[in-house]
Amino acid sequence: MEVFDHLVPEFMEKHDIPGGAVAIAKDGRLVFARGYGFADVESKEPVQPDSFFRIASVSKSITAVATLKLVEDGKLDLNEKAFDILSRFKEPEGTSRDPRIGEVTVHHLLQHSGGWDKAASGFDPMWIPSRVARETGAPKPVGCPDVISFMLGQPLDFDPGTRYAYSNLGYCILGRIIEAKTGQTYQAYVKDHVLAPLGISRMQIGGTLLEDREVGEVKYYEYPGMALARSVLADGPERVRWSYGGYSIEGRDSLGGWIGSAIDLVRLVSGLDSSKPPSLLEVETIDLMLSRPNPPLRDTQSYYGLG
Repeated sequence: MEVFDHLVPEFMEKHDIPGGAVAIAKDGRLVFARGYGFADVESKEPVQPDSFFRIASVSKSITAVATLKLVEDGKLDLNEKAFDILSRFKEPEGTSRDPRIGEVTVHHLLQHSGGWDKAASGFDPMWIPSRVARETGAPKPVGCPDVISFMLGQPLDFDPGTRYAYSNLGYCILGRIIEAKTGQTYQAYVKDHVLAPLGISRMQIGGTLLEDREVGEVKYYEYPGMALARSVLADGPERVRWSYGGYSIEGRDSLGGWIGSAIDLVRLVSGLDSSKPPSLLEVETIDLMLSRPNPPLRDTQSYYGLG
Protein backbone atom coordinates (compact mmCIF):
# COMPACT_ATOMS: atom_id res chain seq x y z
CA MET A 1 0.00 0.00 0.00
CA GLU A 2 3.05 2.26 -0.02
CA VAL A 3 1.88 3.90 -3.24
CA PHE A 4 -0.56 5.94 -1.13
CA ASP A 5 2.34 7.47 0.76
CA HIS A 6 3.40 9.04 -2.53
CA LEU A 7 0.04 9.84 -4.13
CA VAL A 8 -1.73 11.40 -1.15
CA PRO A 9 1.00 13.87 -0.10
CA GLU A 10 1.42 14.91 -3.75
CA PHE A 11 -2.32 15.54 -4.07
CA MET A 12 -2.39 17.49 -0.80
CA GLU A 13 0.56 19.65 -1.79
CA LYS A 14 -0.95 20.39 -5.21
CA HIS A 15 -4.22 21.57 -3.67
CA ASP A 16 -2.74 23.22 -0.54
CA ILE A 17 -4.49 20.80 1.85
CA PRO A 18 -2.96 20.89 5.36
CA GLY A 19 -4.09 17.44 6.47
CA GLY A 20 -6.08 14.40 5.45
CA ALA A 21 -6.65 10.73 6.14
CA VAL A 22 -7.17 7.62 4.03
CA ALA A 23 -8.77 4.31 4.98
CA ILE A 24 -9.25 1.32 2.68
CA ALA A 25 -11.20 -1.90 3.16
CA LYS A 26 -11.11 -5.04 1.03
CA ASP A 27 -13.72 -7.76 1.34
CA GLY A 28 -15.14 -6.05 4.41
CA ARG A 29 -11.81 -5.90 6.24
CA LEU A 30 -9.82 -2.76 7.00
CA VAL A 31 -6.47 -3.13 5.23
CA PHE A 32 -5.03 0.39 5.36
CA ALA A 33 -5.48 3.51 7.49
CA ARG A 34 -3.11 6.45 7.68
CA GLY A 35 -3.10 10.15 8.46
CA TYR A 36 -1.16 12.70 6.41
CA GLY A 37 -0.12 16.26 7.17
CA PHE A 38 -1.28 18.31 10.12
CA ALA A 39 -4.46 18.24 12.19
CA ASP A 40 -3.32 21.58 13.64
CA VAL A 41 -0.84 23.51 11.52
CA GLU A 42 0.19 25.95 14.26
CA SER A 43 1.09 23.26 16.80
CA LYS A 44 2.33 20.80 14.15
CA GLU A 45 -0.10 18.19 15.51
CA PRO A 46 -0.15 15.36 12.95
CA VAL A 47 -3.29 13.80 11.52
CA GLN A 48 -3.84 10.33 12.97
CA PRO A 49 -5.52 7.41 11.17
CA ASP A 50 -8.57 7.89 13.40
CA SER A 51 -8.66 11.70 13.45
CA PHE A 52 -12.12 13.25 13.32
CA PHE A 53 -13.16 15.39 10.35
CA ARG A 54 -16.39 17.22 9.61
CA ILE A 55 -17.92 15.00 6.94
CA ALA A 56 -20.39 17.63 5.68
CA SER A 57 -23.01 16.27 3.29
CA VAL A 58 -21.79 12.70 3.59
CA SER A 59 -24.04 13.03 6.66
CA LYS A 60 -27.00 12.75 4.28
CA SER A 61 -26.12 9.14 3.52
CA ILE A 62 -26.19 8.38 7.25
CA THR A 63 -29.62 10.00 7.50
CA ALA A 64 -30.83 7.98 4.53
CA VAL A 65 -29.68 4.72 6.11
CA ALA A 66 -31.45 5.64 9.36
CA THR A 67 -34.63 6.45 7.43
CA LEU A 68 -34.53 3.16 5.53
CA LYS A 69 -33.89 1.28 8.76
CA LEU A 70 -37.19 2.69 10.08
CA VAL A 71 -38.89 1.56 6.86
CA GLU A 72 -37.52 -1.97 7.33
CA ASP A 73 -38.70 -2.01 10.93
CA GLY A 74 -42.22 -1.08 9.84
CA LYS A 75 -42.18 2.28 11.60
CA LEU A 76 -42.19 4.40 8.46
CA ASP A 77 -43.51 4.17 4.91
CA LEU A 78 -41.67 5.72 1.98
CA ASN A 79 -44.97 7.05 0.64
CA GLU A 80 -46.01 8.75 3.89
CA LYS A 81 -46.64 12.47 3.59
CA ALA A 82 -43.88 14.34 5.39
CA PHE A 83 -46.09 17.00 6.91
CA ASP A 84 -48.70 14.53 8.06
CA ILE A 85 -45.91 13.19 10.25
CA LEU A 86 -44.70 16.68 11.17
CA SER A 87 -48.12 18.23 11.73
CA ARG A 88 -46.83 20.28 14.67
CA PHE A 89 -44.86 22.55 12.35
CA LYS A 90 -46.63 25.78 11.40
CA GLU A 91 -45.78 28.50 8.89
CA PRO A 92 -44.90 31.98 10.21
CA GLU A 93 -47.79 34.29 11.01
CA GLY A 94 -48.88 36.32 8.02
CA THR A 95 -47.74 33.72 5.47
CA SER A 96 -49.65 31.01 3.65
CA ARG A 97 -48.70 27.43 2.95
CA ASP A 98 -48.31 26.16 -0.62
CA PRO A 99 -50.92 23.36 -0.85
CA ARG A 100 -48.42 21.20 -2.75
CA ILE A 101 -46.33 20.88 0.42
CA GLY A 102 -48.93 18.40 1.63
CA GLU A 103 -47.91 16.07 -1.21
CA VAL A 104 -44.22 15.83 -0.23
CA THR A 105 -43.37 12.24 0.76
CA VAL A 106 -40.45 10.61 2.54
CA HIS A 107 -39.45 9.13 -0.83
CA HIS A 108 -39.34 12.61 -2.39
CA LEU A 109 -37.12 13.88 0.41
CA LEU A 110 -34.64 11.03 0.03
CA GLN A 111 -34.38 11.64 -3.72
CA HIS A 112 -34.18 15.46 -3.57
CA SER A 113 -37.44 15.84 -5.42
CA GLY A 114 -39.53 17.52 -2.73
CA GLY A 115 -40.10 20.74 -4.66
CA TRP A 116 -37.36 23.09 -3.43
CA ASP A 117 -34.74 24.41 -5.83
CA LYS A 118 -32.27 27.07 -4.72
CA ALA A 119 -31.48 27.89 -8.34
CA ALA A 120 -35.12 28.90 -8.85
CA SER A 121 -35.79 30.58 -5.49
CA GLY A 122 -32.40 32.26 -5.29
CA PHE A 123 -31.53 30.97 -1.81
CA ASP A 124 -30.75 27.84 0.18
CA PRO A 125 -32.79 28.13 3.40
CA MET A 126 -30.03 26.53 5.44
CA TRP A 127 -27.72 29.44 4.58
CA ILE A 128 -29.92 32.42 5.51
CA PRO A 129 -30.05 32.19 9.33
CA SER A 130 -30.60 35.92 9.89
CA ARG A 131 -33.64 36.00 7.62
CA VAL A 132 -35.06 32.83 9.23
CA ALA A 133 -34.59 34.29 12.71
CA ARG A 134 -36.17 37.60 11.69
CA GLU A 135 -39.24 36.10 10.01
CA THR A 136 -39.93 33.32 12.53
CA GLY A 137 -38.90 35.15 15.71
CA ALA A 138 -36.55 32.26 16.55
CA PRO A 139 -33.45 32.99 18.63
CA LYS A 140 -30.01 32.49 17.16
CA PRO A 141 -28.54 30.12 16.29
CA VAL A 142 -31.49 28.88 14.28
CA GLY A 143 -31.83 25.13 13.84
CA CYS A 144 -33.62 22.76 11.49
CA PRO A 145 -37.05 23.19 13.14
CA ASP A 146 -36.84 26.98 12.66
CA VAL A 147 -35.88 26.61 9.00
CA ILE A 148 -38.72 24.14 8.36
CA SER A 149 -41.27 26.54 9.86
CA PHE A 150 -39.87 29.39 7.76
CA MET A 151 -40.07 27.34 4.56
CA LEU A 152 -43.66 26.33 5.21
CA GLY A 153 -44.45 29.95 4.44
CA GLN A 154 -42.57 29.90 1.14
CA PRO A 155 -43.85 28.59 -2.21
CA LEU A 156 -42.48 25.41 -3.71
CA ASP A 157 -40.39 25.76 -6.85
CA PHE A 158 -41.89 22.72 -8.61
CA ASP A 159 -44.46 19.98 -8.07
CA PRO A 160 -43.10 17.28 -5.70
CA GLY A 161 -41.70 14.26 -7.50
CA THR A 162 -41.48 15.89 -10.93
CA ARG A 163 -37.75 16.63 -10.99
CA TYR A 164 -34.50 16.50 -9.04
CA ALA A 165 -32.93 19.50 -7.28
CA TYR A 166 -30.37 18.92 -4.53
CA SER A 167 -31.98 20.04 -1.29
CA ASN A 168 -30.36 20.51 2.11
CA LEU A 169 -33.83 21.27 3.44
CA GLY A 170 -35.12 17.83 2.49
CA TYR A 171 -32.61 16.12 4.75
CA CYS A 172 -33.24 18.64 7.50
CA ILE A 173 -36.87 17.46 7.35
CA LEU A 174 -35.86 13.77 7.34
CA GLY A 175 -34.00 14.28 10.61
CA ARG A 176 -37.17 15.59 12.23
CA ILE A 177 -39.20 12.70 10.81
CA ILE A 178 -36.75 10.27 12.43
CA GLU A 179 -37.28 12.06 15.73
CA ALA A 180 -41.07 12.04 15.37
CA LYS A 181 -41.18 8.33 14.58
CA THR A 182 -38.75 7.19 17.29
CA GLY A 183 -39.20 9.58 20.21
CA GLN A 184 -35.40 9.93 20.30
CA THR A 185 -33.18 12.74 19.18
CA TYR A 186 -31.85 12.30 15.67
CA GLN A 187 -28.30 11.77 16.95
CA ALA A 188 -29.35 9.23 19.59
CA TYR A 189 -31.33 7.12 17.12
CA VAL A 190 -28.51 7.07 14.58
CA LYS A 191 -25.94 6.14 17.21
CA ASP A 192 -28.10 3.33 18.63
CA HIS A 193 -29.51 1.82 15.43
CA VAL A 194 -27.03 2.64 12.64
CA LEU A 195 -23.56 3.23 14.06
CA ALA A 196 -23.40 0.96 17.13
CA PRO A 197 -24.36 -2.21 15.21
CA LEU A 198 -21.39 -1.53 12.92
CA GLY A 199 -18.96 -1.04 15.80
CA ILE A 200 -18.77 2.73 15.26
CA SER A 201 -18.74 4.29 18.72
CA ARG A 202 -17.07 7.69 18.41
CA MET A 203 -18.96 9.45 15.62
CA GLN A 204 -21.09 12.37 16.75
CA ILE A 205 -22.55 15.71 15.72
CA GLY A 206 -19.78 18.30 15.69
CA GLY A 207 -19.55 21.72 17.29
CA THR A 208 -19.69 25.16 15.68
CA LEU A 209 -16.93 26.96 17.55
CA LEU A 210 -13.22 26.26 17.90
CA GLU A 211 -13.68 25.69 21.64
CA ASP A 212 -16.23 22.99 20.76
CA ARG A 213 -13.57 21.00 18.89
CA GLU A 214 -13.63 17.38 20.03
CA VAL A 215 -10.61 15.45 21.27
CA GLY A 216 -8.94 14.02 18.18
CA GLU A 217 -10.71 16.40 15.77
CA VAL A 218 -8.72 18.29 13.16
CA LYS A 219 -8.67 22.07 12.95
CA TYR A 220 -10.26 23.76 9.92
CA TYR A 221 -8.75 26.43 7.68
CA GLU A 222 -10.23 28.80 5.13
CA TYR A 223 -8.92 29.22 1.61
CA PRO A 224 -6.39 32.08 1.29
CA GLY A 225 -8.20 35.38 0.89
CA MET A 226 -11.58 34.03 1.97
CA ALA A 227 -13.74 36.77 3.46
CA LEU A 228 -14.98 36.69 7.04
CA ALA A 229 -18.60 35.75 7.73
CA ARG A 230 -21.35 37.22 9.88
CA SER A 231 -21.64 35.18 13.07
CA VAL A 232 -24.65 32.85 13.20
CA LEU A 233 -24.58 33.01 17.00
CA ALA A 234 -25.22 36.71 17.54
CA ASP A 235 -26.67 39.86 16.01
CA GLY A 236 -24.49 42.82 15.21
CA PRO A 237 -21.43 43.56 13.14
CA GLU A 238 -19.23 40.75 14.48
CA ARG A 239 -17.32 38.96 11.73
CA VAL A 240 -15.87 35.50 12.21
CA ARG A 241 -14.04 32.78 10.29
CA TRP A 242 -16.43 30.70 8.20
CA SER A 243 -15.21 27.49 9.84
CA TYR A 244 -15.96 28.67 13.36
CA GLY A 245 -19.20 30.60 13.54
CA GLY A 246 -20.05 31.27 9.90
CA TYR A 247 -22.60 28.47 10.03
CA SER A 248 -24.07 26.22 12.72
CA ILE A 249 -22.87 22.61 12.71
CA GLU A 250 -25.39 21.51 15.35
CA GLY A 251 -28.17 23.12 13.32
CA ARG A 252 -27.30 20.94 10.33
CA ASP A 253 -27.28 17.59 12.12
CA SER A 254 -29.11 15.39 9.63
CA LEU A 255 -27.86 17.13 6.49
CA GLY A 256 -24.25 17.96 7.33
CA GLY A 257 -23.43 17.82 11.03
CA TRP A 258 -21.51 14.60 11.66
CA ILE A 259 -17.82 14.29 12.47
CA GLY A 260 -16.01 11.00 12.08
CA SER A 261 -12.84 9.34 10.89
CA ALA A 262 -12.00 7.78 7.56
CA ILE A 263 -12.04 4.43 9.37
CA ASP A 264 -15.59 5.11 10.59
CA LEU A 265 -16.78 5.83 7.05
CA VAL A 266 -15.17 2.68 5.68
CA ARG A 267 -16.91 0.69 8.40
CA LEU A 268 -20.21 2.31 7.49
CA VAL A 269 -19.90 1.50 3.80
CA SER A 270 -18.65 -2.03 4.50
CA GLY A 271 -21.70 -2.53 6.72
CA LEU A 272 -23.92 -1.80 3.73
CA ASP A 273 -22.21 -4.32 1.44
CA SER A 274 -24.98 -6.81 0.76
CA SER A 275 -22.48 -9.23 -0.78
CA LYS A 276 -20.79 -9.63 2.61
CA PRO A 277 -23.56 -10.48 5.12
CA PRO A 278 -24.58 -9.69 7.73
CA SER A 279 -25.46 -6.26 6.40
CA LEU A 280 -27.07 -3.44 8.37
CA LEU A 281 -29.91 -3.32 5.82
CA GLU A 282 -31.62 -6.08 3.86
CA VAL A 283 -30.40 -6.79 0.34
CA GLU A 284 -33.68 -5.51 -1.12
CA THR A 285 -33.38 -2.24 0.80
CA ILE A 286 -29.83 -1.65 -0.37
CA ASP A 287 -30.85 -2.37 -3.95
CA LEU A 288 -33.66 0.18 -3.57
CA MET A 289 -31.30 2.72 -2.03
CA LEU A 290 -28.90 2.45 -4.98
CA SER A 291 -31.50 2.09 -7.75
CA ARG A 292 -31.90 4.56 -10.58
CA PRO A 293 -34.99 6.76 -10.10
CA ASN A 294 -38.01 6.35 -12.31
CA PRO A 295 -38.90 9.03 -14.90
CA PRO A 296 -39.17 12.00 -14.80
CA LEU A 297 -36.20 12.10 -12.40
CA ARG A 298 -34.11 9.85 -14.61
CA ASP A 299 -33.05 12.31 -17.28
CA THR A 300 -29.24 12.06 -17.10
CA GLN A 301 -26.63 9.31 -16.93
CA SER A 302 -25.75 10.31 -13.37
CA TYR A 303 -28.46 10.08 -10.73
CA TYR A 304 -29.16 10.28 -7.00
CA GLY A 305 -30.72 7.23 -5.36
CA LEU A 306 -32.36 7.10 -1.93
CA GLY A 307 -29.56 8.90 -0.17
